[in-house]
Parts: sequence; structure tokens; C-alpha cells
Amino acid sequence: AYRVVKKNSARATKLKELGNARYKNQDYFESIRYYGQALAYCPTDETHAHLRAVCYSNRGACYMALGKYRRVVEETSMAIELDPRYVRALMRRAKAYELMDRLEDAVEDLNAAVDVDKTYVPALQEQRRVNTLYKEKTEKMKEEMLSKLKGFGNTILGKFGMSLDNFELN
Repeated sequence: AYRVVKKNSARATKLKELGNARYKNQDYFESIRYYGQALAYCPTDETHAHLRAVCYSNRGACYMALGKYRRVVEETSMAIELDPRYVRALMRRAKAYELMDRLEDAVEDLNAAVDVDKTYVPALQEQRRVNTLYKEKTEKMKEEMLSKLKGFGNTILGKFGMSLDNFELN
């Protein structure tokens, strides 16, 4: 079903724009198809790396709208590989990571986005928000771990008729 197409950046750009139009109409499957065609026509040299990155990132946006977060990560990762300073792709991947509860990865991407542009307010806001979520999550995990350990300790000490409450930590 695949045929080799002659690379043509003008055609690739046109197909990307058609994909954007379908995306605006929330026709995500059609949009994904157009971005895929754009990638097929897009030359693979350095000059066209950003155009390719945009197609991948935009396809990621379609998968985001469809709730397919693992696909979002795959698409945006391709985009970031082509253009490591592509803030929109970094932020899109961070959002997918957050929705997959991979907060540490989300924080990492947002830090990278802020490193690219320290004045970009949406990145700064997201960085602050997700960092707070991440800290809360790790605090909660620490507390759960400590209470489990305390419960475990009490179970063992209970066999000797004792409790951790009888001991003081120094």
C-alpha cells in the first residue's frame, strides 16, 4: 500500500496546512492522515527538520485530543529529536506525561522548555504548577511509605507486646 513519493517541500507544507485546517475542525483522523502525507513528502535534510518536527508535534496534538497519550509521547519525541529547542513539542509531551502520571518526566520537559525561552509565560506557569504536583506526589509517597514501615514495625514489635510509639527517634 506504500508508494515512494518524490520529496517536495512545497507539497509537504500544503499538506501540513490541510492537516491544520482539519485539526481546527476537530477532524483528528483526517488531520493525522494529512500530517503523515506531509511527512512522506517532506525532504529529510537539515533544512526541513523543523517542518518535520512540526508535523510530528501536530500529529501529537491530534492524539492528545483523542486521549492517546502514549502516542502523543511517541510523536512529540520524534519532533524533539528533530528540534530539541521546539518548546511547543516539549510542552505537549509534558502534558501527556502528566496525564500518564509521569510527573518527573513532565517536570524535565518543562524545565527544558523554560531553558529554551526563560520569558515564555505559559512554560513558566506550567513548570511551577507541575513542579508543585510532583512535590506533593513525592511527599505523599514518602508519608505512605513511612506509615507502611511504621505498620510493619508495629506488626513485628506487636509479637513482643511492644509498639513503635514506645520509642523515641533521635
